[in-house]
Amino acid sequence: MIDVTKVQQLNDDGYRILTKREDFDVTALQPLYAQMYWANARPTEIIEKSLDHSVLYGVEKDGNIVAFSRWITDFATYAYLCDVIVDEAHRGKGLAKWILSEALSRPDLSTMRRLSLVTQDAHGVYEAFGFKPIDHAERYMELFRG
Repeated sequence: MIDVTKVQQLNDDGYRILTKREDFDVTALQPLYAQMYWANARPTEIIEKSLDHSVLYGVEKDGNIVAFSRWITDFATYAYLCDVIVDEAHRGKGLAKWILSEALSRPDLSTMRRLSLVTQDAHGVYEAFGFKPIDHAERYMELFRG
């Protein structure tokens, strides 16, 4: 998990964790999504709908959302982490680790049997929290519609 002294430094630097749906305005998130190869053309109405049906974690500084993640879950046995985004100007400060740590300590997520995610290039971040490649990947299937 993230070092408590690092969290204090982030707080001292003016960063603040966000978790309430009303904290996440789709207009404020659009620039973050635009930075991501996998979501840069995602329509506003799709982002809005996804926010309404997810557990949200973010980081705010000076009135701007600078990091964001969302979880899709049944609140009982399974959760999927998606849309982890850190603004380019704020990368390398531990913000993704901070919101991941906060989410994983949430009571209803901390007791789940299975948590999953997909990443192209951040394996090390997630491995530090116990994520690993899927055992028995041959059992998993998906219908991907691009």
